[in-house]
Amino acid sequence: MATEKPKKKKSEKRQRQKYAITRLTDAEKVELQTRAANQGLSESDYLRRKALGSQPLKATKRIKPEREALLSVAGQLARYGNNLNQLARKANRQQNLSPADIEDLREAIALVNELREEVRKALGYDT
Repeated sequence: MATEKPKKKKSEKRQRQKYAITRLTDAEKVELQTRAANQGLSESDYLRRKALGSQPLKATKRIKPEREALLSVAGQLARYGNNLNQLARKANRQQNLSPADIEDLREAIALVNELREEVRKALGYDT
């Protein structure tokens, strides 16, 4: 009775086991990153496509640099708003700030939230 080879999982079939290493200047590396990002590919997939004409193994969804920057700003604004809100709560509990200072904090929180919503709109999120 012949023994059957164990069937490989799809992920095992797709694994690449060999390396092709090349050295790049700083300028070449930036150019490679830019070109790959503009086509929504990883650097490896971009090089394979250009050198071998092969398609990526799986669809990659790369974030455009502008969108990535907006996402970063939105995250920072959320953190700033959270910190301001914590300061306002602490000030309210301890009563160390004047009512005018507390109002300034509330206005700063509102401004951060407003900016965050503008960034979210620019990213295409429903608010």
